[in-house]
Amino acid sequence: MSLRTSLASQVTKFKTLFSNETPNAIASEILRASTSLKDQEEATLWLESLLAWLKKDSATPGRFTRFRFLFQIFDARPEWQKSVFEQIAVLLKQKDFLLRFFLQTGYSDHHGLLQETARRTLARILPAARENDLYEVARETFHSDGDVVWLETIPSEIINRITGYFQANHDPALATALRSAAREACFVFLARIADLGLTTEIRQRSQFPTPSDSPFLIASRKLTELLASGQTQSEPQFLDCLSDCEKVIAAVYDDMEKNGASVGLVYRLEVLSAALERVRLLSRIIFQADGHVDPKLVHRLLVVSLAGTLDGRMIIGHIRQQTHLLSRKIAERNGVSGEHYIARTSQERLSM
Repeated sequence: MSLRTSLASQVTKFKTLFSNETPNAIASEILRASTSLKDQEEATLWLESLLAWLKKDSATPGRFTRFRFLFQIFDARPEWQKSVFEQIAVLLKQKDFLLRFFLQTGYSDHHGLLQETARRTLARILPAARENDLYEVARETFHSDGDVVWLETIPSEIINRITGYFQANHDPALATALRSAAREACFVFLARIADLGLTTEIRQRSQFPTPSDSPFLIASRKLTELLASGQTQSEPQFLDCLSDCEKVIAAVYDDMEKNGASVGLVYRLEVLSAALERVRLLSRIIFQADGHVDPKLVHRLLVVSLAGTLDGRMIIGHIRQQTHLLSRKIAERNGVSGEHYIARTSQERLSM
């Protein structure tokens, strides 16, 4: 699709969303469009329109009335219900459609205040090429913490109803796609965990100075072994590996009380903890038996991934993150050999 066509689609979408037409007319237009989508870019733009229309309830007392209104339309027009969920299923089964979204934890590769603030500012100003995945949809549709709360508080009855629509299409490949994306995300997280956990500073401060003995490396190998053997009932073995990783993090924090630490080390530990928490959630989806995917787990994964997406974009969020790191460092009591947060002379104040 050309840039001109893409821009025209965006303009049409916003005209539809914010026109003076009744909600019934707007919903009908969005649902009718699901029957004539030509490619993945059109489909992602259409999904953004549908989610933006549903999300407009987040600022009203009912909060979820548009979902129920949508269900009434589906009951009256089953052909629209079929085409909507078929289109969503096609998107979810696209390679890497879910992966980038699942990998968002809110932590960037760099923790520097000025460097990361500049990067996030430029990302908001400069246009980026569309990648037409769920991360792109979330970035264009959700913009505040209130949106995360709205998604998190969707009632179980609505989640079950949506699950029922997907099941009505009898598409086992959808559950396979979700599990596959969760598995790939786990491997990416574990590679990053091993990279951070095997740094010299963390190894020297923990009880596992030898890289081959590090739980951060063992966790990745264990997941590979379990998946290769097809042992779907072996989640406890993998969770034990993650617990060992968390013990290493705790040991490093204990060492920080005696020998001090830099803000960079505290940041790496925060990233490790966030990645391990996400791997725990992803592993619950991977190791579910009989190819079943619990909709409550999927809902939870969507919520935490959306929160990470917003945290990874917000400039104020990064400043809050840096303030938290400094507070955490102070709370952990810098030792003699660590960086100091107190400036006693003019030279020290300039340095700080």
